[in-house]
Amino acid sequence: MQTAPGKGMDTGQGQGMGMYNRPVFGSFDANGDGKISPKEFADAQAKHISQKASKGKMMKNAGNTPKFEDVDTNHDGAIDTTEFQHHQQMQQRKNR
Repeated sequence: MQTAPGKGMDTGQGQGMGMYNRPVFGSFDANGDGKISPKEFADAQAKHISQKASKGKMMKNAGNTPKFEDVDTNHDGAIDTTEFQHHQQMQQRKNR
């Protein structure tokens, strides 16, 4: 099955939450252009936090949310799928 760039579920790029209850790329890439802008990043983070809070989830780590600059490792002003996946993998390892 072929999928559009940034929309494949196997690599954590579809909509919503992926494995380990982590956000997937498509939930951040609002305009579907295959990269996440600083505004898309901030908007998606705020939405995810709001959704968790509305479900009564504990928000003990809300102050530890990553900064855009932490994920945009090549510092080109956008987060691509590789940077996003790398960050998710690092977070997963950190939380084991």
